[in-house]
Amino acid sequence: MPITVAEKWDSREGTTGESASTDLRYIIRGTDDDAAARDALVANSPAFYNLLIRQSAHIARIGEDTWEGSVRYGTSSPPQTGQSSFSFDTGGGSQHITQGRGTVARYSAPGKTAPNFGGAIGVTQDNVEGADIYVPVYNFSETHHIDPATVTGAYRAMLFFLTATVLDARIRAAISRQKPRNPLQVARFRQSGGYRT
Repeated sequence: MPITVAEKWDSREGTTGESASTDLRYIIRGTDDDAAARDALVANSPAFYNLLIRQSAHIARIGEDTWEGSVRYGTSSPPQTGQSSFSFDTGGGSQHITQGRGTVARYSAPGKTAPNFGGAIGVTQDNVEGADIYVPVYNFSETHHIDPATVTGAYRAMLFFLTATVLDARIRAAISRQKPRNPLQVARFRQSGGYRT
């Protein structure tokens, strides 16, 4: 039985604007092999739709030899080898503390001595209540797209064993040469479009 790919009636849902996107939905019939279904979906969907670029294809099995597929189109093309991106955000939240950094002064009623609670905050007769303080947070992310051929099995194994270690400045130089020889940082790999370090 040949594999058929037909667009669904509820296809072409999308948004316009700066981050425009469209999803084309399909039904794939005639195979129980997921790789064959995905290949047929990509082969039977356009590379471009309404000036948008095909970004991803997704399949989900709904029958013995039937699949539902969707293809996402967006405004940007996949990153190229050698491209880098950076992002950061600042913010914060509250943290409950029960100990102060230091005691500046202690006060008591005239003729009495103030008790020393050893830096505890909000001491009551039964417990230490503490206080909520604001804690600033800075998050920074750096992504480099390198040639997947340079990321060997030995390289991935080395990164696995370096999980939870400290970043070494040499990684940026190694990545810029696209020959990551001495990667001393935690990394997550993405098979599609390169690796994220």
